[in-house]
Amino acid sequence: MAKLYDDQVRPVTPGEHNIVNYLASNLKDNYHIFPNKMIFDMTHHQHYETDVIVVSNYNIYLIEIKDWQGKIVIDESENWFVNDCHKRNVHLYNKFKIGKLREYLIRKCLFNSNVFDKHFFRSIFACGSSNAELLDKTVKENSPAEDTPKISNCQTPQKIVDYILLTDNFQANKKAYFPKGIVEKITGALNSLSKNENKNKIINGYELKELIFDHHYYREYSAVNLSTKKYSGLQLIKEYNLGGYSNSEEREKLKNFFEREIEILEKLGYHPNIVRYLTTFNNDDSAKKYVIFEYPESKLSDQIKKKKINFEAIETIVFDIIDGLEFLHSNNIIHRTLCPDNIYSSANKYKIMNFDKAFILEGTTQTVWQNISDDFIKEISAYLPPELSITAENGTLSEASDIYSLGIILYELLTGRKPFSSSEEYLTKYSSDFPNALLPSIITKNNELLPFNDIIKKMVAYDPVSRYVNIKDLKNDLIKAFKCEEEKKPKFEVNQLLNANDEFGPYKVIEYIGKGASAQIYHVVDSIKNANYILKLFNHEEKQETASHEYDIINSLSDHPNIPHLGGNLSNMRFFTNRDNDDRYYLYYDYITGYNLQEYPEKFDEETFVKVFKKLAEIIFYVHSKNIIHGDIKPANIIFSIGIIHIWISINLKGNYTE
Repeated sequence: MAKLYDDQVRPVTPGEHNIVNYLASNLKDNYHIFPNKMIFDMTHHQHYETDVIVVSNYNIYLIEIKDWQGKIVIDESENWFVNDCHKRNVHLYNKFKIGKLREYLIRKCLFNSNVFDKHFFRSIFACGSSNAELLDKTVKENSPAEDTPKISNCQTPQKIVDYILLTDNFQANKKAYFPKGIVEKITGALNSLSKNENKNKIINGYELKELIFDHHYYREYSAVNLSTKKYSGLQLIKEYNLGGYSNSEEREKLKNFFEREIEILEKLGYHPNIVRYLTTFNNDDSAKKYVIFEYPESKLSDQIKKKKINFEAIETIVFDIIDGLEFLHSNNIIHRTLCPDNIYSSANKYKIMNFDKAFILEGTTQTVWQNISDDFIKEISAYLPPELSITAENGTLSEASDIYSLGIILYELLTGRKPFSSSEEYLTKYSSDFPNALLPSIITKNNELLPFNDIIKKMVAYDPVSRYVNIKDLKNDLIKAFKCEEEKKPKFEVNQLLNANDEFGPYKVIEYIGKGASAQIYHVVDSIKNANYILKLFNHEEKQETASHEYDIINSLSDHPNIPHLGGNLSNMRFFTNRDNDDRYYLYYDYITGYNLQEYPEKFDEETFVKVFKKLAEIIFYVHSKNIIHGDIKPANIIFSIGIIHIWISINLKGNYTE
């Protein structure tokens, strides 16, 4: 009896149910049956449903089941009719889905696309209704490499079994079967397929929305933080499923990837050209581990596929990546797997992500290390430097390794193609010397790219010693090639102060008031409303939860006249989707004039002293009545307005709810 994988999904029509049960009963235990799986198309972010997939040691069968009743005719020209009504050719659509399924399996199982050829796949049309008469007038020719047709039209479940057994028997006689271990990988990948089974699933306060990337080692979902959903947008959740591997070696490798990524993200802190890391957590059984990031608007790989990147945009992309790499290298971190899939844009900035295979140098400029796993290299071989390739027994890792990868990316942006499919092709075809025939200006016949020829040759030199020594030297040459001034590329300064008249979204800075451990305070005017506010601009390293925490506390105290109110209509505000160009969260409060008690220029008389501190005690008692501890009451956090007794307690980040 065949193995039926129906723990996640079941046949949805009577015809499907009957056929699936028949196949399970009449095929042997070396057959694997998967009903109603969904193939995710990463390019168009769509799911395509398959009725039944059957996997043997020789082939993968995609069965499309139609519960059509009456007369089904397929004429000599492969036109389809049901009771004289024209229908779409089932096999054409099935072949399209086979292409998507093959892409998924290559990506998920890390197969070589040249080896995992289309001849392993076969399309079957099956009648799900017993009240159907099938008249097939087509003459199906065998492929030169096959002894049975690539497609089959079967009226009964038994004919499906006959076709599968006959086809596999021919393959067995030719000894044309899947290599050892391949079937296990295929069935594992297919078993994880479904129509985004996690959609709307709530994990640790996050609601998963859509599966946006399905990698061999992890999945990426868009998600919403339910505690801040009213004022935050989507976030990216990266799911590592340690429980998805029975092989202890694979499980340990995945665990190391997860731990390395967290270690590096926490070491890096904030930079505008590095993915913004928010938090991490485990699920209940600890088999799955989750990392939360800001949400990427689009990946560079998707933008390249659209082929609509102009020269000015290329300049922005390249210098953003360089700034990110410069920051990584200054922290002794080598990315190792830099490629367009690991670069995304958000708020008009390009950012480097995915540090699960990055490497931390131990106080030196380079180290000797074993190469990355063979499986993973197949995915990024075009961007991987020779010293990290499959054939490299040991690789000398340095900044030059990332510079090589960036060189391939720059070449692809300038020419619309990659120079070679892998460093092995580089060596075997061109003997480790970058060929002049492939230089950007030659391949595109565009003399405007002449300044990039020598830069590309130096970036992607086969020998790391011949490449740029560091990212700064490369940056200087690219500034000249792009004909841009150095001042156009200002050095990033963490938590840089805003100046008077600087614009921040709709706000214009009037003056800088001061700063604390976690934020800067400004007097600003809303140019649209012509209203004054106090802007609290959190430091780069502060996460969304920091601003969200303060918002929740202030909002719960909003009915007291002596505690600062958040500006605007609270029910309509979306505080944390508003970010400045340097990705800093902010809140704004109603503007109140006065002095904080630390700077108050006059001494209180006795009457004023009593009134002020009675009011202060009243406010503190009110805060405590809400089960909130302020945690940082001091003169600098108390505002006294001259003429009226108005005390403003700025709820500090130490404030918290208490039982």
